[in-house]
Amino acid sequence: LEAEVAFRVAADGSPEAMCIAVELVASRWAEGMDAPALLRMADFQSNAGLLLGDWQPYRALDWATVEWRLSLPGQPDILRRGGHSLANPAAVLPAWFQHATRDGATVKAGTVVTAGAWGGLHAWTGPVQGTLAFEGLGEFAFRAAASR
Repeated sequence: LEAEVAFRVAADGSPEAMCIAVELVASRWAEGMDAPALLRMADFQSNAGLLLGDWQPYRALDWATVEWRLSLPGQPDILRRGGHSLANPAAVLPAWFQHATRDGATVKAGTVVTAGAWGGLHAWTGPVQGTLAFEGLGEFAFRAAASR
């Protein structure tokens, strides 16, 4: 799974709301994370689900220093400051919007966009539950059953 922040965008692609999000990542390979490196690379976009916390109005946060914590049963908590590859996850929205509206396409207001993982991929198997907290966004308790 990946710790993320999701944005709900206005018709012009600007963020109008945000929430804590957990992306569930799947593998097409029976070996999962033990598959050879080139096969794992082919899986980088394999989404198995997206869990969304409570929406709240968008506001700028100091994303580069925001503290976040991921807690999963039976594993030590992951506690970090910052960790997003762009420092500001909302920074991807203008490029995303330009790409999404190329050739005259439109983006509906309320479209949900995630902007990448904080702190990489966190392995799990079977049903998952835990909490993800971001300073300034609160805490999101999540639970999902595995399916194949």
